[in-house]
Amino acid sequence: MNEMRLLFAAIPVSNMRLITGHLQQEDCHVRHEYAADALALDGYLQQPWDVLIASSSSVDLTIETIVHALRCRKLDIPVIVLNDGETPLSLTEVMRLGAQDCIGIEQLDRLLPSMQREMVGAVMRCSLREQVVTDYLMQEIDQLILQGYDLPSLNERICRRMAELFEFKLVWIGAKMPDGRIEVVAAAGETAYLNGIDVRWDDTPQGNGPVGNAIRSKRPETLTAESPRFAP
Repeated sequence: MNEMRLLFAAIPVSNMRLITGHLQQEDCHVRHEYAADALALDGYLQQPWDVLIASSSSVDLTIETIVHALRCRKLDIPVIVLNDGETPLSLTEVMRLGAQDCIGIEQLDRLLPSMQREMVGAVMRCSLREQVVTDYLMQEIDQLILQGYDLPSLNERICRRMAELFEFKLVWIGAKMPDGRIEVVAAAGETAYLNGIDVRWDDTPQGNGPVGNAIRSKRPETLTAESPRFAP
């Protein structure tokens, strides 16, 4: 069963129920919320959503208002417009307003394919942006090396620029010490987290986190903060 996180914006409740019921019949587990106005939308946009479904006829929460709110927060959430007014909007008009697609309430068979297509598009746009930023950062590092930056200065600059460009909360570089410790040599962001931290690369509980495993295996490591391995 697929899981969908949907945010409905000023959609008539009866139509919202039709949409969620249809998606459940399509073997989708739907988690959804309803934003009736701009204030509610602002609160819900602090959560992750796969798709936002907007009404073509809402006066309180127009398509322009919704798209503006997403752009102000730099959120790439696909917007699909439900044509529920007396005068349906064309796809051309919907895209001009900044949304991705539009459907009528009688066209619900189109909804899931449209949502899936736009979700894939959002992932691809995110990957492309990350690649562009990564290429830019690598060029910047090359220039710093050519300008003769020493290693400590280069490490500090790399951490700071990664935190800025990728909006990471914390970026740090550690050095492998002969006694099994990892010594922090550069950091940027919420660096108070590193005060007194005990990270190791040897075969100890503190050495079995992502840093220790990366050093021993010589491969990148990814670990969620909720993982038991991260607890030490």
